Amino acid sequence: MIKLTALFGHPDSVDDFETHYLEKHVPIARSIPNLVRLETARTMPSPSGEAPPYHRIAELWFDDLTSLGAALASEQGQAASADIGYFATGGATLFLSDIDD
Repeated sequence: MIKLTALFGHPDSVDDFETHYLEKHVPIARSIPNLVRLETARTMPSPSGEAPPYHRIAELWFDDLTSLGAALASEQGQAASADIGYFATGGATLFLSDIDD
């Protein structure tokens, strides 16, 4: 399996970010073809109370690179990518992982 991870930096406005992310971005992401699993989470301080380096994390799972490529090329995948610029004022870091079985 292949996992696309998105790490969202701390936004200018948490309320605006959360509203857009939960009401618009996540529904777009859920509609992406070939998506096997989607996990989203809001980060928390460390046990010692340190602020996390990111505001949110999203993990999108796909069967393989071919499925991921088709997903990203789809209308929904393109919409999700374009949408990041509308709400992720703290930036977004994206990377791929090959999941160990």
